[in-house]
Amino acid sequence: MQSEAAIITQCQKWIQQFVIGLNFCPFANFVFVQKKIDYQVLFAAKRKDIIANTLAICQKLTAISEKETALLILATTWGDFNQYLNLVEILNNQLKINNLSDVFQIATFHPDYVFEGKNYDDASNFTNRSPYPILHILRQSSITWAVKNHPNTLEIPKQNIQTAEKIGYQQLQNDWEQFFDE
Repeated sequence: MQSEAAIITQCQKWIQQFVIGLNFCPFANFVFVQKKIDYQVLFAAKRKDIIANTLAICQKLTAISEKETALLILATTWGDFNQYLNLVEILNNQLKINNLSDVFQIATFHPDYVFEGKNYDDASNFTNRSPYPILHILRQSSITWAVKNHPNTLEIPKQNIQTAEKIGYQQLQNDWEQFFDE
């Protein structure tokens, strides 16, 4: 099993090469370079542990301004994509119950990410594929800022799909496999 540091490094490499390198998120470079991402790794995490950690991260982000966003990396569990999506639904409900849904949002990344209505081998799925199941906890204020300051945030997903399709599934898959060769 890889160490926490090795897992974080692997995810950082993914952020550099896929998220920033392919411009899947035009806002990622700033928070990455400025070290404003809080990384946490959970091993063999059960649902209750993930809920508790997610709420703790929200409290931490509320209390400090040095970190803009957080990645909760589920290192050894939640590999089944459908179970992962069910977990995300539970977490979103927990945000509502704890009056945090107006403050935080969860973005989803998974090694087997498949958009609804797409086949597994559709290139567009790579826009949300990550080396591990990841819960990306975002501040709603950051999302509001991005929408206000970006020329057209609604075009980002469409541009990402076009980028992925232009590169093609096979090339993305080849590039993707590097994350698992180490």
